[in-house]
Amino acid sequence: MPLDPVAIRNVAALYDVHYDRPIEQLCDQVKSRSYLNQEEFVIVGRWKSPRTIRKLEANGPQHIAEATKIALSSPVEEVRMGILMTLSGVGYLMASVFLHWFHEDPYPILDFRALEALGIPMPKVYDHRFWMEFVRKWRTALAIANVDKRTFDRAL
Repeated sequence: MPLDPVAIRNVAALYDVHYDRPIEQLCDQVKSRSYLNQEEFVIVGRWKSPRTIRKLEANGPQHIAEATKIALSSPVEEVRMGILMTLSGVGYLMASVFLHWFHEDPYPILDFRALEALGIPMPKVYDHRFWMEFVRKWRTALAIANVDKRTFDRAL
């Protein structure tokens, strides 16, 4: 994908922004509280992958609150991703969504389309090394593209 801001905005304009509304409505409240409650957690999970709902709903409200609070506040990269993956139904792909929407640092949503658009081969197994390399490449491309992270994600 060319990293020209105009081209990125044109491609991103094809995305149905109504799809993001349920998550956008949660952003201010979650960011001010610094954690997700069980209802918000399930809404975000449904947005990423409706087929995981039963697993996501199996998580207790205290586990969700504590795990998301730590993920959104820890200065340690391994902890941010790792603590989210203690939740049922959450792997790298799902955890990336929570960081993308609610962490103060810019994070990509891990998705095969984003990998393909950035020319990153699909790994056999997701691991922390791969995740951090993807984050680094995505942040570099985001800076070059000079658009906000949602526009960039929508374009990818």
